[in-house]
Amino acid sequence: MSRFYTTADAIAAHLAAIPALDGVPFVVDRQKDIASELRKAVAKQSGCLAVISWTGSLNNDATADGPALSNAYTVTLFSKPVLRAGETPADDLIEAMAEALHDHRISPNDHFADRLVITGIDPIPADELLIYQIKISIPLQFQS
Repeated sequence: MSRFYTTADAIAAHLAAIPALDGVPFVVDRQKDIASELRKAVAKQSGCLAVISWTGSLNNDATADGPALSNAYTVTLFSKPVLRAGETPADDLIEAMAEALHDHRISPNDHFADRLVITGIDPIPADELLIYQIKISIPLQFQS
């Protein structure tokens, strides 16, 4: 498995352990069709699904002597626009996710661990669902 998907799995595991997000299914997008998983999750009691995706790497400084990369990830929350009693609104869920992710270290015991930085939260237009997307940057720390 690549480091990119290992990191996405670690993000999913971290979010799944947050009490405010209990019941939210987290899926790592491995460039496969996740439409059926989305339909099943939204139909269930939680009424939502969160998908973690690696979206690429950016060179932060092309003139640097060594690599100056940041990996980019998104956490996309798909939710029903109309909730049943007891379901948590998507706004509350996306805020809890952002709070749990910002400044989180993937490997907390590693001095050179990659620290997550929230770079934005956007609504995604859709006809039948509420969709919010958190953008994450992870500046890579290289040992010299």
